[in-house]
Amino acid sequence: MSVPRRPLSLTITAVGIFLLAMWNLWRAWLVAQQSALLLQLGVTLDPRVRLVMAIVWGLAFLALALGLWQRRAVVRTLLPLTVLLYGCYHLLLLLFFAPSPAARQGWVMQLALLLVATGWTAWVCLRAAHRGVWAHKDRNSRGRYPFSPLTFKVVQREHDGESKD
Repeated sequence: MSVPRRPLSLTITAVGIFLLAMWNLWRAWLVAQQSALLLQLGVTLDPRVRLVMAIVWGLAFLALALGLWQRRAVVRTLLPLTVLLYGCYHLLLLLFFAPSPAARQGWVMQLALLLVATGWTAWVCLRAAHRGVWAHKDRNSRGRYPFSPLTFKVVQREHDGESKD
């Protein structure tokens, strides 16, 4: 049985999620570099909290990009939910921690971008045309430990303790 080709929309989404992960990890590195300055300036949100959140989001999106590239079935539901949570996190940061009303004016555009990104990922992951891609990966991944080339054989035992192949 041949492996079905990865649809272009799935590839574009995997690359986009990987870039989002790299952006968050880059942001974590920058906040770590400038945390002393940000603490002296007295910003409203502690830079250490932003550092931890950037690392968490970066690692989460990196894991989702890897799972999407490997066509893991769990990504089908986790990816749209994670994108929605990430967008809500950014909207809450904007609404509660922006220092001036002028900085809060972009919330409508961020909400629109959140809705488009969530809709795109839900469409890519949940559409009926891609069910064969996910199902193929699920059939091949049964009976194997994740990220291991070893396969396990199921052995049934009789009531007398002997194994039966």
